[in-house]
Amino acid sequence: QEAVSARERGNEMARRRRHDEALAAYDESVRLLHGEGGTEARELAAIVELNRAHCLLKLARFDEALASCSSVILFNPSSAKAWYRRAQALQHLGRLQEAMEDYRMLLKLEPEEASAVEGARECARLLAKQEEERARGVDSVRELFRVVDVLERGGGEGHGQEEEAERGKALRQLRRLTCEGETREDVQEKLIQSRELLQALCRLLAGSEAGGEELLKHVVLDVLLRLAMREEGVRAISALLQDGCLTRILSIHEQGNFATVARAMALASCLCSQPSPPPHLRQTSSVHLIADAMAATSSHMQGEETNEDAKSLAVAAMDWFVKLASPPDAVARELVVAFLRTRGMEAMQELAGREEQEVQGRSFAVFKTCVDLIGDEEGRGLFLDRVLPPLKRHVLSSSLPAQIANSLSSLALLAQSDKNLALQLTKSSALLEAVLAKFSSTPTVRVAAAELLSALTVGGESQARLLHAGALSPLLLLAADAQEDVRAAAA
Repeated sequence: QEAVSARERGNEMARRRRHDEALAAYDESVRLLHGEGGTEARELAAIVELNRAHCLLKLARFDEALASCSSVILFNPSSAKAWYRRAQALQHLGRLQEAMEDYRMLLKLEPEEASAVEGARECARLLAKQEEERARGVDSVRELFRVVDVLERGGGEGHGQEEEAERGKALRQLRRLTCEGETREDVQEKLIQSRELLQALCRLLAGSEAGGEELLKHVVLDVLLRLAMREEGVRAISALLQDGCLTRILSIHEQGNFATVARAMALASCLCSQPSPPPHLRQTSSVHLIADAMAATSSHMQGEETNEDAKSLAVAAMDWFVKLASPPDAVARELVVAFLRTRGMEAMQELAGREEQEVQGRSFAVFKTCVDLIGDEEGRGLFLDRVLPPLKRHVLSSSLPAQIANSLSSLALLAQSDKNLALQLTKSSALLEAVLAKFSSTPTVRVAAAELLSALTVGGESQARLLHAGALSPLLLLAADAQEDVRAAAA
């Protein structure tokens, strides 16, 4: 009975998207069930384990989600949900071929499962992209060799004699490493091992953009990103970079190059995710750099199907903002309030309407960060004044499916965080009718619509309004939907 109670508590927390608390409840349930023994307890433990995997995926703890799903598959190889969630974990870990195999197994068990078809198609696309990048890796070494040649011939206009001598020495050493490396990764690894050369190249980071300097910045920033993933990475990078060196490359106005700023922001994000991030990066000025980048990319991506450099910068900027707001202390709250007053708010909502899943996901993460960290009534009022009208407008209009799904999910998050707001939303019959109409839309929109209805169910009064609006019948239909995520949301 205690195990069942813990599981139900976990289900309730998961429904509210409080995945940390849900995971703790599921952990308790699994521990109690393993102590009981018996077939029935093992079967229930497998179900709870899948609930754990769902939370672990939401928390981006993909290795643990993989282990959790694998244990269920060992116990019950015919569990479609276990194969699906393990495929998701493998896909996030970049183990695409293994993910593809799991999606295929899922299709054998559930031939009509739409999410398996979509997942397998996405893995195939990413595998093809990896092959293209491997081919480009060799080409990029040749390009780097050409860049070094251009820089050496160009001389050091504007540099002092001593500085130019150091610059020439660094470029000669880089040429040697480029000749020795067969791929881009080879050259990067050799640069990491040659710290003196890497430090000399770092001094060029904030230099002129003439000739091949911009591509050289890409090379150095890519190496620093690779180094940041290692245990000693942050300390090593702090020693390599001069004070303010990175800050000068983070401004889209000064650089004017999306690819360069995207790499710099990705590096800043890595540094800010560490226990002791550089103090100069966790300041209000960083919020304005992020907002400027989001606004620039949002404007640039309007009406375009794909723009990889703009997309990379948008993702890096939003990632950095989420990292800046962690841990959720007084500084984080000040940074969020500062963000509310920038044009990054409008850009966040425009980026949420993009079809690219990476951009959608990051914009929602920014939105959730704001919701979680707004403290006082003034900040909350400012936030709601800026986000509620466009969210409602997207739901009530014929916006793109991606924009509608994000707006529904955002409203659900707001309703879960504020019961009074949830009750207020149920008073709009037009909004409820629009939400119910979305049950005939795409799978992503159907999931978000069901989650919003769930979030609006905060008491007897709101339940009565939902039933009066006719919410029960479409939810029952969604419970038999072909897509697993839709069925779960409806349940």
